[in-house]
Amino acid sequence: MGILYGRQLDVASASANFQQAESLYQALGSVEGQAEVFYERGFLLNKLGKVTEAREQLQRALGLAQTAHNQYQQVKTLLKLGDVASDGGDRPQARHYTQEAINLARANGIDNLTKRGLVDFGNIFLVDGNYPEAKKYYEQSLELAQKQKDSRNAARALLSLGSLAERQSKPDEALSYIEQALPFYRQGGYRLETLQAFALLARNKVLKGDYEGALLGFDEQLNIARQLGDRAQETLAHIDIGVLLTNQGRYPEALPHFEESLALAKSLGHEKNACLSLINRANVFWRLGRYPEAKEDLEQAAAIAEQPEASKGLSSWFSLVLARMALSERRLHEAKVKSQRTLTLAGTQLKGTAAEATYILGLAETFSSAAREGRSKCEQAVVLATASGDLVRLSEGLLALSEAMLQTGDAQNALTTSLRAQEILARLGKQDFEWLAWLNAARASKSLADENKTRERATRAANLLAGLQQRWGGDHYNSYLRRPDIVFFRKQLGDLLR
Repeated sequence: MGILYGRQLDVASASANFQQAESLYQALGSVEGQAEVFYERGFLLNKLGKVTEAREQLQRALGLAQTAHNQYQQVKTLLKLGDVASDGGDRPQARHYTQEAINLARANGIDNLTKRGLVDFGNIFLVDGNYPEAKKYYEQSLELAQKQKDSRNAARALLSLGSLAERQSKPDEALSYIEQALPFYRQGGYRLETLQAFALLARNKVLKGDYEGALLGFDEQLNIARQLGDRAQETLAHIDIGVLLTNQGRYPEALPHFEESLALAKSLGHEKNACLSLINRANVFWRLGRYPEAKEDLEQAAAIAEQPEASKGLSSWFSLVLARMALSERRLHEAKVKSQRTLTLAGTQLKGTAAEATYILGLAETFSSAAREGRSKCEQAVVLATASGDLVRLSEGLLALSEAMLQTGDAQNALTTSLRAQEILARLGKQDFEWLAWLNAARASKSLADENKTRERATRAANLLAGLQQRWGGDHYNSYLRRPDIVFFRKQLGDLLR
C-alpha cells in the first residue's frame, strides 16, 4: 500500500504504511523486507525532489541488501543512488554508482538490471552533453535486449535513442526510434512512457515546423500528466508549451506556462527545471523589452547554470540568452563575448545552439564595423542551421545573413536571402521577425533602385509591425517598441516610407 500511495504522491499515507511495513519486517527478522522499505522510501523522496533524504534512505537500503547478500536488491539500489546523485548534480558519483551496479549485475547474470543500468549510464553522459558515449550505452542496452527478446528494455533503449536524436536536432532519426518504441508502451498500457514518447514526437514536430501538431501533442502530454498526478511531467509539459509559443512569437501566452513550470519545479525541489524555467522566462521578458525582469531571472538562474557541474545544454542556453539580450540592447562587445562562450559550451554536439550563437556573433561583428567577418559567421550559421533541420534557427540565420549582406553592399543576394527568410517566418507565424525580413527586402530594393518594390515591401513591414499591437496587447507592444534594436530598425523603416 505504501508504494501505491507513493505513486499517488500521498506522502502522509505512504509514510504511515512504510513505517508499519518496517515494524512488521523487523518483528519477522526480515532484512530483505526492511531493505525494500528503505528503497521505496528513497524512491518516493527522490520523486519529491528531496535528494539528501532520498540518498540517506537508499544508503540504508544498500547496507541491508549487502547484509542479506541479495545481489538483485544491491543492484537496483545502486542504480537508484546513481539517479539521485545525477539529480543532485553530482555526476561523477552518479557514474560511480551506476558503473558499480552494472558490474555487479553482469557478475551475477542479472541481465534485466544490466540493460537498465546501461541506459541509466547513457543518461548521465546525455546530461553531460557527451552524446557519442550516451549513444554507445543506449545501443549496448538495445543490442542485449533484442538478442534476449526483451521488448520492455528494448523499448526503453529506443526511447532514449529517440530523445538523444531529438536533442541533436535529427528529427527523422528520432522519429524512427520513437515509432519503434511506442507500440510496446501503448499496447502494454504504460501511460508514463507513452506520455514521454508523445512529448518527443511533439518536439520533433517543432523541429519540422508543424507547430499546430506539436501544440496538440504538448496539450495531450499536459492532460495525461495531470491525470497521473505526475507533477514532474506536468512541469516539462508547461516548459515545452512555453518554448513552442516563444518560437511562434506568442510571448504573452508563453509567460504563464513558464511561471507555472517554475512554481511546480520549486515545489518539487527540482533545481534544474526551476533554472530552465527562469532562463526561458527571461528569454520572453527581454524580447518584450522588459530587461530588468529578464536580468533578475538570469541572476537567479546563474546560481545553477554557471556551476561547473551544470549540463552543457543548460549552461549554453543560459549563455545564449545573455548574448541575444546584449545584442538587442546594442551592447555589442558583450554580445560577442557571450556568443563565443556559448559556442565553447555547445561544442560540436549542440548544433542548433551553435548555429544561433554563430549568427548572433556574426551580427555583433557586422554592427561593429566588421561586416565581412560578420557575413562569414552568418554564412556558417546558415550551414549549421540547415544541417540541424531547425526551421526557427534557419529562418533567423537567413535574416541575420541578409543584414550582413546589406552591410557589405551585396543588395541582390540580400534581397534573395531576406525573401527566403520571410517565407519561412510567415509559415512559422513569427510575425516579430517577419516584419524585419520585409524591412531588409525593402532596404535591398532601395539599393537596387526599385522604388515601387521598396515602398511595397516597406509597407508590408509596417503593417506586420503594427499588427503586433493587436496580437500582444498595448502594454507588451509599447515595451517592445522601446527595445534599442527595434528603435533602430523602426527608424530605418520610417526613412523608407518617407
